[in-house]
Amino acid sequence: MASLGAAGLAGITLNLATSILTRADLIKRLRSSQRDIKQQLEEMDVLRLILEETGKQFLSSGRASKAAEAATYVCQARFGELSRLMDKFTPEEEHTDIEKQSKKGVKMNYTASIKAHYTAYDRKLALQAFRDSVLLLRDLRSR
Repeated sequence: MASLGAAGLAGITLNLATSILTRADLIKRLRSSQRDIKQQLEEMDVLRLILEETGKQFLSSGRASKAAEAATYVCQARFGELSRLMDKFTPEEEHTDIEKQSKKGVKMNYTASIKAHYTAYDRKLALQAFRDSVLLLRDLRSR
């Protein structure tokens, strides 16, 4: 068996160290994605509650402007888009009960974690769009 030599051994050691660091970085990013999804689900629930309360206020007053009606349709469309993105990563029951979310946390398998990491930007944009539309509708109600 041939001797590796110092250069060969150094190369193998460097390659192994790089692999370990890359894996550690990936695990760190995947855990971050899980935390992000949990926070996004919590915010999504709060926004959904604001939307429900605003809708009830419109119903109790018996009047809604055309702008409010249009904003309601926008909220509905943006909620659908956000839900579509979030449903890929969480069980159905976690969408409806914020208490369960807080106690259980969001647990994903490895494949779902990778998908979560690579869709983070889309989820962030969808959540911002939904938030903006809900707050616009709420502002229209206060007028």
